[in-house]
Amino acid sequence: HDYFFKFAVPYYQKRGIEKAELLRHANLRNNEQKLRNQSKIRILTNLNDFTLSDKDLLWLKKNFSNSQLTISPQGGHLGNINSPVVEKAIIKALDGLKKN
Repeated sequence: HDYFFKFAVPYYQKRGIEKAELLRHANLRNNEQKLRNQSKIRILTNLNDFTLSDKDLLWLKKNFSNSQLTISPQGGHLGNINSPVVEKAIIKALDGLKKN
């Protein structure tokens, strides 16, 4: 919250993008249809990530396939990013994806 309002908002306001517009674009739900059609999206998260509510997790499960979404049972917010299991999941998620 602090990062967004103390750093991101002022940064984009200097570039002519107001807070309301930034908030609208930052909400994934506002881009739901576009996101569903992006086969290259990969999401790795944790059940106990404090930034995600139960409602957020349900939305992710509803809008992304099992091949796009990996949910680990624990790790908090990026707390397990350097674990071998998560590193393998990242490599697997990126495997086969090529730049356009």
